[in-house]
Amino acid sequence: MAPAPAAAQVVTLEACFVPGSGTVYRIAADGAPDACRSPKHVRFTWSTSVPSGTCPAGQFMVGLAPDRGLLCATPPSQPPPPPETSYPTGFEGVYALDPIIPLPECAALVEGAVYNEASILPGPVPGSLGLEFLQNGDSRSFWMAMGIYASFDPLANSFVIDKDLVVADQVLSLDVTGAFGPGGTVQLQITLTATATDGEVLCAVAGATTGTYVRPNG
Repeated sequence: MAPAPAAAQVVTLEACFVPGSGTVYRIAADGAPDACRSPKHVRFTWSTSVPSGTCPAGQFMVGLAPDRGLLCATPPSQPPPPPETSYPTGFEGVYALDPIIPLPECAALVEGAVYNEASILPGPVPGSLGLEFLQNGDSRSFWMAMGIYASFDPLANSFVIDKDLVVADQVLSLDVTGAFGPGGTVQLQITLTATATDGEVLCAVAGATTGTYVRPNG
């Protein structure tokens, strides 16, 4: 759509000419004298047009028309940005773990759980994924509740979790490295260490397991 001119306002200006020097100065304007400073100075006037008003709502100024009116235009419509992917699509779902992951009974919140499945979920921030462990289909979601999620490397199809949290006078250190493979599989290397606040290692478990996709989440 061509820019639409807005109305211009005609303004009369007054000034005085100083013979000999050729100097011109404004009069009858803000900060200027009301009349020529000397009867020898020559008073004259001229008219011009200045932009008046504002552009209509939703338009912006792009220039001046020949009559000094504002040229207003509507900005071109922009397509909505694509939705931001918060986790790698194509990998989400429940994976059966072989071998299963037994966790130490002394670790707080774990209570000797035996995880036989893992669930890949959307992560809370862009470029992340969530990893929940399941015991016979029951979610152990406290890891996500504690803000533990994985950073995903799209070039290597791999992810890393490196998180420490304090629970019940223990420091739980969770380290997980994972890599998605062909045929709907994920390789996991998991280390969980429970340490007392005085630095004494209470118990730890470390091992590798392979997850095979079995069903969607939910």
